Amino acid sequence: SRAAKKRGEPSTLSDPNTEIRSLRAAGKPDNVCSPEDDPSPLVPDVSDTGDAECGGGLISTAHWFSGIGCAPHQLPPAFDITCAFDHNAVATAVLLAFFPDVAISTTFDSAMKEGSTFMKVAVNARVGFASPPCTNHTINNPMRDESGSCAATVLECIAALVKVQHEIFVIEAVPGIVTADYGQLLIKIVSAVKDAGYVMTMHPLDPLLLGGCQSRARIFFVLVRNDVNRNRGPFTVPAPPTDKVPQRSVLTALDPVAEVEPMTYSGARMNDDWSRM
Repeated sequence: SRAAKKRGEPSTLSDPNTEIRSLRAAGKPDNVCSPEDDPSPLVPDVSDTGDAECGGGLISTAHWFSGIGCAPHQLPPAFDITCAFDHNAVATAVLLAFFPDVAISTTFDSAMKEGSTFMKVAVNARVGFASPPCTNHTINNPMRDESGSCAATVLECIAALVKVQHEIFVIEAVPGIVTADYGQLLIKIVSAVKDAGYVMTMHPLDPLLLGGCQSRARIFFVLVRNDVNRNRGPFTVPAPPTDKVPQRSVLTALDPVAEVEPMTYSGARMNDDWSRM
């Protein structure tokens, strides 16, 4: 079953280094995929997730801007990743190594097209997780464009909810999103959430305060569909512990991502790759 295969050793059929070498052999940069190159792996049978209105069985999830799959690795076993998309081919290869049955699309635009590999499965996912680009929100970027199109990707994600109708949609963002564009972006987010038919709550979290190994402050926007909010009440998160939480080691925090075979680079290749990131 997919539940049994959800976590574990990387699939030999989806070894990330093998897929990366294939991309290079085809003359494609590691971090660029075009919509036409959607690998379209086997679309998983969402009927076996056991989702029920009252929460029976696994909770199907869709991952927007999934990266290498940190979120599905860290979610409790009750959450089942069924589909994902990310424009970075290396990240997608790593995700597929651990979750080979996931339906994959490449870019945001290709994923949102009607009938795309991602969309066919996402419409049945009860929960969505999104980590849209934060480059133009973070205060660590002195050249950020807080009013540009990239900064507004979060608004495009919210608008696209009408296509999938997740019961709950969780957006990870950096704290700078709250004050981006002199607060205008947050005002637009609140308006977009209302137009999409959802109720939003905001939750500032830092893994360092929850037993993590580093400070990585984030704002999580939790969007709950109006009918779900009426039937089940408002979304809440557990209060952070008042006592000091034991810190985890970096090695423990990276497990099982640390098990992925590291890539080997020549100096020239490394410099070339970094220049595109």
